[in-house]
Amino acid sequence: MGKAAAGCFLTLKPGTEPLKALVEAFLDSWQFDAGDPARIKRRIEWVDMLLDVNGKTTLGDLLDETERRYKKLDQIKPPACLLYIDQGEELYVRAEEHQRRRFSEVIAQGVADSRLHMLMSMRSDFLGELQKDEPLFKVHRKIDVPPLREAELGEVVSRPAELLSARFETAELADIITRRTAEDSVKDVGALPLLSYTLDDMWTQMVKRGDGVLRLPAQSFELGGVLVDRAETFLAAHPKSQDNLRRIFTLKLATVREGEEPTRRRALRPEFSDEEWRLVSELADHPNRLLVTATPESGETYAEVAHEAIFRRWDTLRSWIAAEREFLAWRTGLETARRAWQATPDGSKTAALLMGAPLTQAQSWLAKRRDDLPVVDRDFIDQSAKRESKARARARRGRALVYVLLVGMITGLIGWINQSYLKEQMSWFMTVRPYLHAQVLPYVLSAEDERALKPGTTFRECAKDCPEMIIVPAGEFMMGSPTIEKGRSNNEGPQHKVTIARPFAVSKFDVTFADWDACISVGGCPQVDDVGYGRGTRPVINVSWYQAQQYVEWFSKMTGQHYRLLTEAEWEYAARAGTTTAYYWGDEIGKGNANCNGCGSQWDNRATSPVGSFKPNAFGLYDMAGNVRQWVEDCYDRDYNEASTDGSAWTSGNCRQRVARGGFRSAYPQHIRSASRGGLTPNYRGNALGFRAGRTLSP
Repeated sequence: MGKAAAGCFLTLKPGTEPLKALVEAFLDSWQFDAGDPARIKRRIEWVDMLLDVNGKTTLGDLLDETERRYKKLDQIKPPACLLYIDQGEELYVRAEEHQRRRFSEVIAQGVADSRLHMLMSMRSDFLGELQKDEPLFKVHRKIDVPPLREAELGEVVSRPAELLSARFETAELADIITRRTAEDSVKDVGALPLLSYTLDDMWTQMVKRGDGVLRLPAQSFELGGVLVDRAETFLAAHPKSQDNLRRIFTLKLATVREGEEPTRRRALRPEFSDEEWRLVSELADHPNRLLVTATPESGETYAEVAHEAIFRRWDTLRSWIAAEREFLAWRTGLETARRAWQATPDGSKTAALLMGAPLTQAQSWLAKRRDDLPVVDRDFIDQSAKRESKARARARRGRALVYVLLVGMITGLIGWINQSYLKEQMSWFMTVRPYLHAQVLPYVLSAEDERALKPGTTFRECAKDCPEMIIVPAGEFMMGSPTIEKGRSNNEGPQHKVTIARPFAVSKFDVTFADWDACISVGGCPQVDDVGYGRGTRPVINVSWYQAQQYVEWFSKMTGQHYRLLTEAEWEYAARAGTTTAYYWGDEIGKGNANCNGCGSQWDNRATSPVGSFKPNAFGLYDMAGNVRQWVEDCYDRDYNEASTDGSAWTSGNCRQRVARGGFRSAYPQHIRSASRGGLTPNYRGNALGFRAGRTLSP
């Protein structure tokens, strides 16, 4: 007769690696010690098998292994296991996209196994995310949990301790905690998470002491105190990092408005230095859990505070914010103005820039606190200043013209008017015309030369600092990814045949800073920040879709030829270069083929690499995977159900977003596959986003 089974109750929080958490929950029931090499080996093996998109490994396999383990331990196998997924919203907040998708698929398949019962708790404001999670939504059954009243809260506080043979230090302590939580929950919807923090800390301290007594100074109990304790403990453990911690919590993660309490601010990864991000990661991990970090699909990693109570209850932070309140309040107003400008239609953008006193104030703060402003805000101020400078110049010219007219009327010397006009014309000739004549016109292809171009031929229609183009042949290909491709997303299907009827030209490299700066030099393009990565042969970054269009329109005017962004179908056809594999070099990421987070290059997840640093594809195109994402012409749609088959741009979808392709330096390998795609608002600019030029050839 075997020994009694220890029970099979499995609990996990999805976190950043939900499949790892799932396997760890099963390994706990297999009674391995945490540091046992066999446990570590098993965990790695099972996570890898579950991550396999072919779906050959299931929860049923884990249950089979669990039963074999019970037999080996001479224990009776349990009739069923209960898998409890706590804080299911973390699946959509913290989990990396491929992990989240595979976790959802594995869980959805496991529901059918009679040996397993599953329960997931999730905040109601994340039900919209659940609806978009097709595998889980198909199998879910919703149980609405009503708000906890004081009686139920009492059970939550006291009953688990009773069941686990622990006791509160005094008979009144559980009642005090219950009453205070009930009072605070009326004023603060975040009171229950704070309660969980409090009880968790009490339990941890009890285990350390080993006395079975849950203690808390009842007379000084305050529900948010646990956050303060954790924050002060972290600060004490990192005394040399106080300046960085102050910058993180005040300048990065706080929004301050005049006369209001601070609130949380979401800050993107590029706003932090490497050292600051190391601290952010520690603050987000157990046991601190003061911050939350996440990487949404087709977006950049961000951080924010886990609970706004920290702004109200941590006196150290309140003093930091008080010292910075004037700057923080102004910066919040600047961010509001900048977002309004970004959302303004392109034709009206100039009028939405700062001017007058707000611009003067912004320039003053920029001079004093430049390093404390995100690149996008600095650029907004710079563009506003340029617009103001041009407006003043026009005003001066206007006043001068009035003066000339008056003089002309008095003296009859009308020639002054003509002279003013000639000066304006001369100004244009002195800037654009020399560039056009010396740098462009001698190099523009004649119709005869253009017709003689063959696939693989390269040309450049300027002396230097403009895109080098390469001819891509006509052909057809299967656009999108097969359902079995590792790392695939639903927006990559269904696969469909696309025919590219005529050859076209594609820039051999991403448009570089040297190319962009040439446009700036004659007033055709705005200044953009390289965030310290370098200019020259680095790909241009921090350009919106509208600004990418501005560049190709400018170069079209310079050459008289049709330069443009590629269509999405042209981009994938050019990227694949005749291949059907996940990447244009094969199905595995390999090492040193691109710049991404895990590609094995010296620039991985650090900075953009100079264009041409890796081997080209079969069409002779460089960096069609990784380094920077590339804007294309098309509106973004979530699938290809209505996609055209002739390679033309798709302009009937969600035109509030435009497509970006190719992945970027901090993207994981699955996001730089030839089929990977995402949508961004056309006014979005980021340090991982550039573009590639295309050119239509004459028949």
